[in-house]
Amino acid sequence: MQKISENIEYISADGNPLSCDVGIIHGGKCDWIFDVGNNENSAQIINSVSKPKNIILSHFHIDHSDNLKKIKYDNLYCGSFSRKKFSDGIEINRDLNIKDEINFTIFPVPCCHTKDSVELLIDEKYAFLGDCIYPMHKDETEKQFITQDSFTKQL
Repeated sequence: MQKISENIEYISADGNPLSCDVGIIHGGKCDWIFDVGNNENSAQIINSVSKPKNIILSHFHIDHSDNLKKIKYDNLYCGSFSRKKFSDGIEINRDLNIKDEINFTIFPVPCCHTKDSVELLIDEKYAFLGDCIYPMHKDETEKQFITQDSFTKQL
């Protein structure tokens, strides 16, 4: 896991199987998980978290959501299409502000990648965006793919 701040960590994306970055935000009463990924490592780490778990799902694609069936959680926050797909969740159709020793805003974002992207802003300083900006492209000079993680490091 990579540490972003005292209360924020993430599990890096993986390509085999394709699995997104997973954010873990340690609140006062709960741990907040942004996306759950699609690999066993992510599922094991999420299940090892001891506080009650609230999941924020950016969207329904398998690389962001497949571990839902492998983990135990208390609440799921997601967009309307994801809620219908999983028959579970608190639908996010406007900004939702939450305080758990950290200030969170869970909010919907129109996105060309999926029908119902949900994003997370933490203390007005950090953001988890799922695939909302989806900056993956092929770098012709180096013949490599630049992922969202490496793109962010370049900024």
